[in-house]
Amino acid sequence: MMTLLIVLAGFAPAWVEREAVAMGFRLHLQVLAETDASARAAVDAAVRGLEELESRVSGWRSDSELARLNGAPIGVPETLSSETFQLLEQIWNLSARTQGAFEPAIGAYVDVWDLEGPDSAPSHDAIAAVRRAAGHGCFDLRRSATAASRECGAAWIDSRVFERGAALAHVGRIFASQDLAAVRVDLGGHLLVTGPGVDGRDVVGIADPRGTGEPLLEWPGARGAIATASQPVGSPGPDGRTRRVLDPRSGGPVEPWGSVTIRTDDPLEADALSYALFVMGPKQGIRWLAARPEIEALFLVESEGEVRACGRTAIIEALVPVTGGVRRFEREITPGLIRCR
Repeated sequence: MMTLLIVLAGFAPAWVEREAVAMGFRLHLQVLAETDASARAAVDAAVRGLEELESRVSGWRSDSELARLNGAPIGVPETLSSETFQLLEQIWNLSARTQGAFEPAIGAYVDVWDLEGPDSAPSHDAIAAVRRAAGHGCFDLRRSATAASRECGAAWIDSRVFERGAALAHVGRIFASQDLAAVRVDLGGHLLVTGPGVDGRDVVGIADPRGTGEPLLEWPGARGAIATASQPVGSPGPDGRTRRVLDPRSGGPVEPWGSVTIRTDDPLEADALSYALFVMGPKQGIRWLAARPEIEALFLVESEGEVRACGRTAIIEALVPVTGGVRRFEREITPGLIRCR
């Protein structure tokens, strides 16, 4: 259930601002409309829509559709709403596009690593023992009945790797039916931005990948869906690796190297691709981008205390430093794409 924290409103044309908690993340909504009433109505519709989405795909609600699917007996179909069924289809397609670097059906790996428990690493044998239960091949979607079933005993879908993108996409669809001049939605650091900036501030902050909690760069005029994936703040595990970002392809943690920011028109795609490219790392990720010129991406690579930028040249050239400096790699592998080494 969401907790309403703040409601602010102005005069026509009006910015209405609201803060809440959604999908377990801090939600900050800002909407510009011709009248205060229409802006408030749009924000109220978005909050109601997110409450409904939580009831379907929240990973921390035991009564959600996704939780019921994750706990269903093996081989027994669980009836889903058409919206949840379509979301799973989109997620499977994104997994295929990234060759499995984005894959939410990694519950078996999450369990074997015990990410919320003691700071210890499982053996290679323990990881290998659950490998058959990882991946969306352990779930069967039945199109005619909009139902799905679990086919592997240890399998479950970890919604944390896509729920912010799904939530922002849901809000975007709600706002698309409203007559709004501008929107800025921040859900746990993932953004949906349209129209002019708030109070003359027309920038998106890019966080310091070294975990300072402060913006390192600003991206003026950024629009659309913007998602960033990075190593978590805090100490790495005993093997020197990031504990909380797992590589679905190997079942092991991802090496901490920096961050990747994605901008697309689709929030779900931005969320999924930021995770996938962080898993791939800057070298493999930049090769993946070379064949996909429609995807905008920025890599910030940490090395010996220094941060260097690579990715789409247009983004790098638009960035404005906030704290300290960021060097850029110089060599282009294709026009408009700077390699990371």
